[in-house]
Amino acid sequence: MRPIPLLLDPGNGAVRRTLLAVVERYEAAFPGQIAAYYLVGSQADASAVATSDIDVVIIFAVPMTAAQQREALSIWADATTTAEREVDLSIETRDALSAGAPPQLKLGGRLLYGQDVLQTLPLIPLEAWTRDRMHAACWLLAHVYE
Repeated sequence: MRPIPLLLDPGNGAVRRTLLAVVERYEAAFPGQIAAYYLVGSQADASAVATSDIDVVIIFAVPMTAAQQREALSIWADATTTAEREVDLSIETRDALSAGAPPQLKLGGRLLYGQDVLQTLPLIPLEAWTRDRMHAACWLLAHVYE
């Protein structure tokens, strides 16, 4: 496999090595199926501290079944024991995001590798984003903070 040229330098060696590992692993597992990799969150907006995780959104160019999405998430879960930094991965498809990309991705995502598809995606409507965030808060309360 040829070397992966990341399109941005996160300025931290451990973060860079971890990002390269993510991209290399997914490019090997899903050749030609991924449109783009984006860095979001504190690593993308330069507000990260030493203990910050790395938030990555992988956008598949092709539709995926639920089983394929689970498989895609498990690829990195299997590698977390060797990762230098904790990575929070989100797996999306271009089709699913065609209804609207969340603000943290559309407005704050930084392209790591692939084609910049965010320009072609609308921002998610405020009502839909609000519902999503309210659901996420309820899920956390019910499942994490029991």
